Amino acid sequence: MHPPTSASYGLVVNSHSDYFASIAFPAVAELGLRVAKLGKSSVEYEFALFEKGMDGVKSVGGFTHVFVERATGRPRKAGMEDSMRKGLEKLYNEVGKGGEEGTIEKAKL
Repeated sequence: MHPPTSASYGLVVNSHSDYFASIAFPAVAELGLRVAKLGKSSVEYEFALFEKGMDGVKSVGGFTHVFVERATGRPRKAGMEDSMRKGLEKLYNEVGKGGEEGTIEKAKL
């Protein structure tokens, strides 16, 4: 096993979901994901689960990552690493801020 390459990691500190209907094999799932909030050392994601070719959402929810120091488990004083922030900003700018209020873009899994 290789040692970790980063001094920090994303710890899930909150998650929630609401289920409205089931989806089962062989149906194709489509997932919408966006960065809803981008803080100094945390990020909030929102998602929606759809069934390809069907109207209506099957499930919605979200979760929060706090980026913590690997050695201490405490939030990074410097905030999340720059490479992580740059990647998340793309999702936040393109999806989280780019469309209508409350929309979540679909993506194939």
